[in-house]
Amino acid sequence: MRAQAMQTPMLPAPEGLYSAEDSIALLNDYNFNSTISAQATIWFVLFYSQFCGHCINFAPTWKKLAGSVNAWSPTVRIAAVNCASEQSQRTCRINRISRYPELIMYPPYCRVPDHGTSIHLPRKVSELRSMIATLTSNYYYKFRPRRWPNFDYISNYEAPESIFKSNNGNRYLVIVFQKRNAIEAIGQQLILYYANFSDQVLVRLASPGHSLLLGKAVETSSMAIYSRRNPVQSIYMSRSALNLEFALEVIKMYCLVGPKNTEVKTRPQLTTNFVAPKEQLTGDDLRSAVMHLLSFEVPLVPIISGERLSAIKKFIQMLQEYYPKADSVVKGALHKLNKWLMEQKEHVTSDQWLEKIAHLKAEYQFPKETKWVTCQGSKIYYRGYSCGLWMLFHTVTVEAYLKEGNKTDFEPTSVPETINEYMQHFFSCKECASHFGEAAANLSSEVTRPKDVVLWLWKAHNRANGFLRGTPSEDPSHLKVQFPTKDLCQSCYTDDGQWVEDRVLQFLIAFYHFNVPTETTSRIPLFNVGRQLRREHDLIFPLGDAYKLNDGYFPPRRQQFNSYTQVH
Repeated sequence: MRAQAMQTPMLPAPEGLYSAEDSIALLNDYNFNSTISAQATIWFVLFYSQFCGHCINFAPTWKKLAGSVNAWSPTVRIAAVNCASEQSQRTCRINRISRYPELIMYPPYCRVPDHGTSIHLPRKVSELRSMIATLTSNYYYKFRPRRWPNFDYISNYEAPESIFKSNNGNRYLVIVFQKRNAIEAIGQQLILYYANFSDQVLVRLASPGHSLLLGKAVETSSMAIYSRRNPVQSIYMSRSALNLEFALEVIKMYCLVGPKNTEVKTRPQLTTNFVAPKEQLTGDDLRSAVMHLLSFEVPLVPIISGERLSAIKKFIQMLQEYYPKADSVVKGALHKLNKWLMEQKEHVTSDQWLEKIAHLKAEYQFPKETKWVTCQGSKIYYRGYSCGLWMLFHTVTVEAYLKEGNKTDFEPTSVPETINEYMQHFFSCKECASHFGEAAANLSSEVTRPKDVVLWLWKAHNRANGFLRGTPSEDPSHLKVQFPTKDLCQSCYTDDGQWVEDRVLQFLIAFYHFNVPTETTSRIPLFNVGRQLRREHDLIFPLGDAYKLNDGYFPPRRQQFNSYTQVH
């Protein structure tokens, strides 16, 4: 059951993964209602986040679909809503979109709340077309909308002459013989393709047992074409199994009319003046990740209760415990949020959550817009939140290890388990959450030593990078590689290219241990990979300005590490 967004003044939707060039309607809080409710078409709306890796990987498929069914627009429309945009937040919340991507079907003139229906999302364009054609024809059978093409099957003894007689003006008649509920729905697709040409070509459905087949019932779809002459003439009869592409070509060849092929225009992937940022940990990236998950992801759940309430309580408690003290703004906000959450015993609504976050933003004077530094991608849909969230998780595991690793009661699985619970209950990318859950399935056996809390997440992240290498979600200006590279940490590798985990551990501690004074949190990174490494074989890490802030030096890294490298 779905609802519509509040009617508000019209504003253009900001570009995310899609543009108007893709034959996709871009909807948001300002145009959702007026668009969905004012037309006689059936709408298939994809809700997505520009930061969702699966959404990015799926985008080429949705674009190809939209281009391939653009000719269906008198009856079927394709749209998209970017839930990562503030201009779409209300629409996504009201429609209870908690995981991306999600496909919702809206009937014509959808003015009444709760009329949208969640639809399974196939991965292939051909499957999507068949599904949409089937759902559209099923809606026709049930509600008989006016001005729609006719999806009814003709009777088994109805002749082409009578069809021509009842439909004046058509020069050609195409009859598709197929079983009812045929998965491919080739006949329904052809009807939609030729709805714009119904004055010249009429497409109708017939059962495989129709008398025109002379008693030779067929198991697969077939097609016949008739010309309005005196007498009516059969000009084509398929002799083999029918497929959509072949059928469209045959009709165009015999009837001399048909829809144009709509090709998806590939937009350039690289921004010409974009320079990839250095690999470094910054307060801006951490703060932006925290505020995005608090403002956009958690409130996607309408009512947080039960296991979800328990999961978010544990997650916020973990963040306020291990988020770097150097950022007193976020640290203070997390502390107050944690205190408030602990007072909520039964449930928290999304409205209550957003009200609390709004108060915290105002109290702690958070910037109105997120700012990505290291996580800045060459396009708005690259890196960003997904990169920032990984940075946040790595920082939390390192802080937990440094703070708790030498305590006898430290449970190394507690942090990754808490992260995984958040991912399963709140992370909005369906496939990403599923993959993370698979990686966390054996935590009890893979995380047994304190240092494993850091190393397990590092391994999981590298596996994810390997899985996503070469996919559309990869920023061409920042390829997904195994981290750290040899350029960043030569001593992390053996001569034959294998990992030296103890050195990787100390590299990760140096990289993710955020210890910058509050007033410089958003400007100065702790670890700048451009710094020269000194005496790598002794595990001494970068020296430079980031280590010489204010009146003095931080304790030598060797001294900091020695307290923890003995913890196993």
